Amino acid sequence: MKTQKIINTTRMVIIYLFSAILVFFALFPIITCYIGSITPETEIRSEPHKPIWVKGPTFYYYEYIFGAPFGMQFTTDPYLRYEAVRALVFTNVNYTLQILLNSFIVAAGVAFLNVLIGGITAYSFTRLRFPGSTGVFTFILLSRLLPPIIIAVPYYAICYSLGITNTLLSLLLVHGVITLPFTIWYLTLYYRTIPVEIEESALVDGCSYFQAFRKVAFPTASSGLMAAGLFSFMLSYNDLLFAQFLEEKIEVTTIPLFIAFLSTQTDLYFAIMYAVLSLTFIPVILMLILLWKRLYITELVGALKM
Repeated sequence: MKTQKIINTTRMVIIYLFSAILVFFALFPIITCYIGSITPETEIRSEPHKPIWVKGPTFYYYEYIFGAPFGMQFTTDPYLRYEAVRALVFTNVNYTLQILLNSFIVAAGVAFLNVLIGGITAYSFTRLRFPGSTGVFTFILLSRLLPPIIIAVPYYAICYSLGITNTLLSLLLVHGVITLPFTIWYLTLYYRTIPVEIEESALVDGCSYFQAFRKVAFPTASSGLMAAGLFSFMLSYNDLLFAQFLEEKIEVTTIPLFIAFLSTQTDLYFAIMYAVLSLTFIPVILMLILLWKRLYITELVGALKM
């Protein structure tokens, strides 16, 4: 009995220890960004053993990010005496809020397309057997195995021929295409966990296949749909490769590419970059909090109905 108790205690200690390590590695970059965003640039570049916030934290960088689009001139940081850094800050940071909005619009659009098209397609593969369905499903999955760099150039050529390069529409379409295979695969597996008897009851009551999908299967699978939408949102929000190929103008770029713009050939403004990065976390964290609660609620409701 005592031996079993020791084993259980040891197991729990190991689990909590590994969990704490994972949480630390997950939160460390976020904490670093927020601390760096309120630390003067000169202190960030000081020797490692020197204390930070000698004169206290500063919110100058946030003030400039929100004030730059309205003509605010930020000259309080002595590091701005370098002309290259001054040009970098005054040229690019003006677009921070617009680029945050660009990223959110593209990622939200990609999530919507994945939920709508992926949900309908996965339902068709799960419930409606048709000639060649296995081959089509296999082809969709295999298309996702191609390295992104191989398909980036063809997608650029297609968007260029359509005249939609340097637009948010090109990113939305390309991100939608590259994220749909995973969404279809995931939702196909998810629909298989839903008892088919629920939809058969709706069909007996006079519903068509589409009505059974819209009124029964779609609401029942809402947890899986939101998880797939969130995953596609994150992939689009963090994409750098396709943004580099499709977007050349800073006005229509997204966050990952904009972060790359916040550098010169010889220098980098860490404090401004930390401030921009800390702002990019906010939409994602808010969405995670909202959807996390919703996921548990829908799972409970679905379980009660079944």
